[in-house]
Amino acid sequence: MKESNLAKVAITKRADDSVSGALERVNDGFEGGRVSKTDLMSWAILRVVSEIDKADIDEIRRDHFNQVAYLDGLVKRLKNDDRESLNDEERERLRNLLNPLTPSTRVRRRARRGEVDDSTDQEKLI
Repeated sequence: MKESNLAKVAITKRADDSVSGALERVNDGFEGGRVSKTDLMSWAILRVVSEIDKADIDEIRRDHFNQVAYLDGLVKRLKNDDRESLNDEERERLRNLLNPLTPSTRVRRRARRGEVDDSTDQEKLI
């Protein structure tokens, strides 16, 4: 594969090791030429990208989900719009993300440190 237009892509060390192993298998016993790492990666990327479906997209998004980035996006939307701009799923996800910050959690943490000695203090905070 001779291409005059090349682009650089950075990959993890683990991915590079995997590509190197695949490259060895591709070239082992291949007497009709030599496949380079660029050739193999270009072939693999074009093949995978052409076959990506909704399930793959969902899996990629799950694997790369960042709670802070998501929360930041929700905050920006809330600042620009209002609470009603969030659908039920987004509101539920926001509640789950903020759940560790609820007053009852703070009270339990304080109780473990000995700062709260009875449950009536917890009721006051909630």
